Amino acid sequence: MTTASAPASAPASSATAPAGRRPPLMRWREVAELTALRGYPCISVLMPTTPAERMTDEDTATLTGLVAQVSERLGEADGLLGATHLMAELRAITTGLRQEPTTAALAVYVNLAYSRVLHLPAPVKPKAVVEATFATRDLVRALHRAPPHLIVTLRPGCAHFFNAQGTSLYAGDVISTAGCDHASWVADPRTLESQATAAFLGEVDLALKRHREAHPRPLVLGGAWGLTAALRQRSPNLHRLAGTLAPAECVSEHTMLAASSRLLEAYLVTREAEALALVDTTAAQRPDQLATGIRAVWNAARTSRPRMLAVEDGYTVPGHPSGPTDPETDIGQNLQHGVAGEADDPEQVHDLIDDLIEIVIQRGGEVALVRDGHLSRHNRVAIVTHPRP
Repeated sequence: MTTASAPASAPASSATAPAGRRPPLMRWREVAELTALRGYPCISVLMPTTPAERMTDEDTATLTGLVAQVSERLGEADGLLGATHLMAELRAITTGLRQEPTTAALAVYVNLAYSRVLHLPAPVKPKAVVEATFATRDLVRALHRAPPHLIVTLRPGCAHFFNAQGTSLYAGDVISTAGCDHASWVADPRTLESQATAAFLGEVDLALKRHREAHPRPLVLGGAWGLTAALRQRSPNLHRLAGTLAPAECVSEHTMLAASSRLLEAYLVTREAEALALVDTTAAQRPDQLATGIRAVWNAARTSRPRMLAVEDGYTVPGHPSGPTDPETDIGQNLQHGVAGEADDPEQVHDLIDDLIEIVIQRGGEVALVRDGHLSRHNRVAIVTHPRP
């Protein structure tokens, strides 16, 4: 029994870009890394892109315009230390991106100590933001809409692992036994109890455990019905299982991605329901561990240990975090002096919900974006906290 890093035989590819040039998958750890970086100016450039082997002329023009907006904003901060260096770095990065493959969207982050390019699996609205922190809410939204997930397909004596997100799929490990029949997708039920099959499924389960521990994410199984059923019966590593693909849905990259996307859509609805249920249960049974409304949630996120933040997808709170207000009565004023960012930051914060999400992620909590209207009873935002020690 062997484990390899690339499949000997895999579903036919429908990708437009060569596998070696595909942008990497986006993960939650990258969002967490960005939320930890502070200090004016932090430049965030985000835009939708057309998936292609090379950035289209239209997308290139949009990117050029957004970079010009950043230059204008930095020029307004007279005598800003490092502005020339920042613009040179931003222009160098974006010039290189014009020759690279694109996915559904692009995000570029630059400050005096850090620069990063992320290819997003879901579209975003074009924006150029210069603030004391990076604009990351669109990353959270993209990860909620198109989370990275693991696809494992089973054939008699052969298992393929794929990392997938949005329209991107990357072949990973292969576990096989001698005499693996790559053409056959139907397991003979009489062989499922054999010692060889048990050993094979045990090896698959160990690999599955390693993958899940390294990168917690939704899981999709696919392939021979008998084998997927046998694995589901024996494996303790199937948490966050989004569903199972039929053998016919595993014959090509295109069919696998399309089918797994449908499963993930249904799975994400259940995750939203779980988040809302947690809010309602906490309100009924542990009201001391629930805060609702932007002012109370903001304070709870900073003074308690957050378990989960639930916020409506379209809820925004424009403002600057350098003075107190109640956003329900004056949404354009400030929340609380010095609670986030720089007190002397000359720019207005793009969205205080952005900052709230960053605080929760930094403090180890989860974030759930729910559809507009589903948190109306809680003033559109709620946070569940852990019990105080």
